[in-house]
Amino acid sequence: MTDENINKKNRWIIIGLGNPGREYKNTRHNLGVEAIVHYAKAEGIQFSKRRKLYSLAEIKTETNEIFLLKTKTFVNESGIAVKRAVEALQGNIVPLIVCDDINLPFGKVRLRKRGNSGGHNGLKSISKEMFSNEYPRLRIGLGFKQNVDPVRFVLGKFETLELKEMPLIFNQIRELLNFLFIEGLDRTMNKFN
Repeated sequence: MTDENINKKNRWIIIGLGNPGREYKNTRHNLGVEAIVHYAKAEGIQFSKRRKLYSLAEIKTETNEIFLLKTKTFVNESGIAVKRAVEALQGNIVPLIVCDDINLPFGKVRLRKRGNSGGHNGLKSISKEMFSNEYPRLRIGLGFKQNVDPVRFVLGKFETLELKEMPLIFNQIRELLNFLFIEGLDRTMNKFN
């Protein structure tokens, strides 16, 4: 998939992964969905379409039709929500998955056109349901600590110092997404990775 082909479509669905329920709020595994919520809030966008598996917001500009999606499935079943949403929106649409990554330093963002799951169960589920790993993903680093159970780590709450850094991380993601919608994947990767 080239930037040229993607930009001709001008339709994006930006999908934040996370677990549903209050008990998972401010947990590391919900970083993807929290990033989307903060982006929508900063842009003054409401999630007006509510479905069983996801909530959806829409932005229309002269050059883009952009959908923001918050999954309502558990992370390891994300593929079900993503597949349903892509099918419902029909036509040429580029899904960009926003998720946490224990393999990156805390706060580091990395945009890729495609790739493997890196052990992330949400990405595994999406690749399984979509029969492909050929979709862009924006990973946000968690800064995994050695000698800690990975499952407990991602389901754990952010520390106080980490929470203080969140506005900077979310602002960087907002800047990245707004740049992406104008300039495309290649230029965005060159600027932000």
